Amino acid sequence: MEFLFLLVLGFVGILFVFYLIANHSAKRDEGRVNKFIQDFDIQISNYERFWDGKYIFYEEGNGRLWVYNPAKETYSVGEQGQILGCELRINEETEFRTSITSAAGRAVLGGVLAGGIGAIIGGVTARKDSRQLVHGADLTIYFVDGHYDTINIFSDTNGVQMTDSFFRNKYDNGMAWCKFIESLTDNR
Repeated sequence: MEFLFLLVLGFVGILFVFYLIANHSAKRDEGRVNKFIQDFDIQISNYERFWDGKYIFYEEGNGRLWVYNPAKETYSVGEQGQILGCELRINEETEFRTSITSAAGRAVLGGVLAGGIGAIIGGVTARKDSRQLVHGADLTIYFVDGHYDTINIFSDTNGVQMTDSFFRNKYDNGMAWCKFIESLTDNR
């Protein structure tokens, strides 16, 4: 009986340590985000924090889109003319990709993406039924200079059904950002 009590006490102690580590990381990242916004004088019109802890900030006044990773203190930034497009992938399969109309844009993406560039691919949700499990979803933003930033918007090692409300919420947010980014590229 005493052994069981010590085992439970040890388990609770380990959980408490994990809680402290997670809480410290969250506070650290919050401080880094606030400092980043202040250092670059970002005037946020819209923003989102994603599953992997990365942020997207949009400044309407100057048309800048920022992707910031507070854990690594790295960022990407592009103004409207420097943003090439985006892609939303579910389980490594393209779900949505913005249209690229310029020859330069197609040439840049040609080396990065396989297949044709088009508006809605829609392949994943159209081909899969609700019993198909989703393990991950990513949003990739492409910039004219050839670099890109990938944001994990959902991850579950066990997988969830495509109709799972939590997944659908994350997916809808990712799709909204991808369509918003597409609207930025339409102004070229």
